[in-house]
Amino acid sequence: MAYQLLQSNERSGNSSTEEYIVVLYPNTASEDSICANDLNSAHTDVGEQLLDDNTCYKYEVWISYEHPRLNDSDNLTMYNQWLNYSGPNNKENTRGCHLCVGSQNIGGRAESPNDGGAWNWSQDAILGWGSADYYKSLSVQEVFHTYINEANPTVQSMIPSNNEHDLGSVYSNYASTPMAAGYPSSQQSGTCSSSYSASTWTETLNTCERDGIKATSDAA
Repeated sequence: MAYQLLQSNERSGNSSTEEYIVVLYPNTASEDSICANDLNSAHTDVGEQLLDDNTCYKYEVWISYEHPRLNDSDNLTMYNQWLNYSGPNNKENTRGCHLCVGSQNIGGRAESPNDGGAWNWSQDAILGWGSADYYKSLSVQEVFHTYINEANPTVQSMIPSNNEHDLGSVYSNYASTPMAAGYPSSQQSGTCSSSYSASTWTETLNTCERDGIKATSDAA
């Protein structure tokens, strides 16, 4: 079953040579609408922000309806199964972040690369699903984990405690940015720390998130 393109855009004037690619995999048919609508919208929003920052020259959001049917009752179990899953499209050979989305409220999981990560290679992430606003923002966090190299000097300079979530913060309207979603201590740590406590969530990136992902893209 071939991938289907949901959304894309490019800026021919951008000097970046990188592409931000997200491939969504509803775990079963129950998550089809979540991926095609909520998460497509979230990553389209982020893609436009990355174009504005010259972090990439193009973004693409794809979907595959192959329905892996992983055990999504436990975060680590689902993640390990996803790492070992190839599927009809041999996802390990397709550059970008491959995000499998289940229906259980189990949060998300991904690993930060020690190199260009999803800018250069196939990288895996998972997401459970609960309230729309929170999980849209969390989906961006999981995808960013696969794109941001925590060891990059620019990233390191913004996270003294060596915690990638510290790139996130909370705006004055109490909306947490993606990297701090679900991490209250990180909302008040790092260069972009804030004194607010989150009561809602957003896909609007702060300066540290923008600079962190751009630094990795520039070095990829």
